[in-house]
Amino acid sequence: MGYGTVVATVLVCVVVLASLALLADASSNVAVDDARTLSAMAELEGERMRSDVEVVELWSVASDVVHARVKNTGSVSIRVRDFWAIDIIYLYTDPAGEKIVVWLKHDQEPLYDPDTWHLCGVEGDVVNPIDIAAGTGIWDPGEVIEVELYLSRPVDPAKPWALVFVLPNGVRALASGGG
Repeated sequence: MGYGTVVATVLVCVVVLASLALLADASSNVAVDDARTLSAMAELEGERMRSDVEVVELWSVASDVVHARVKNTGSVSIRVRDFWAIDIIYLYTDPAGEKIVVWLKHDQEPLYDPDTWHLCGVEGDVVNPIDIAAGTGIWDPGEVIEVELYLSRPVDPAKPWALVFVLPNGVRALASGGG
């Protein structure tokens, strides 16, 4: 074996070892990322299992304004600043008989736009008080919030309706009535 062959063999070994080291490092980074992802998923699933919500009551205030009382029946508190991530879907019939499905977005700023909802009251708020005007506080287990829905079309209260209230973690409550 000549001198050039030995140098080439050494260089190939160095390149192979460096590649293996990079591959091992990349694999460990992927494993760490996977572990973090699994941990976050487990934490979210644990939160979901401890969360629950119930629509206690729903009533019309005007032809295009509906109020709902919703109770946090789980063991997880929800920050008021996270209310933007609560979904409310309302299915109803207008006076002309047309079925309407609307996904309402949270809007705590007055003058309220159509197809929005806002927090307008809290019952049993002893711990972590909610300040509606400041948008601070925590909706704790056992507390009941009152929300106001502003609709772009009027409601026929004698016809069937349904309300779906979805927490930021995906836990939901369904209430229906009318007709």
